[in-house]
Amino acid sequence: MGLLLQHFIPLPWLPGAWTNWIGFPLGAAAGALAIWGALTLRAARTAINPYQPTTTIVQTGPYRFSRNPL
Repeated sequence: MGLLLQHFIPLPWLPGAWTNWIGFPLGAAAGALAIWGALTLRAARTAINPYQPTTTIVQTGPYRFSRNPL
């Protein structure tokens, strides 16, 4: 979605090199959050797939802050 917005509504005030410096840490943080959430669910021995039944309510790790960080 961001690529489409940039294509149709470019932001000339933000140099292209800055977008990499901003986007890479945000993407890395999102990936780290997803891995942390998956590892927390795996440690609790419950399903990661939302279409499978839940065996445990997890309230540790990233689930302390958000109901569904994945």
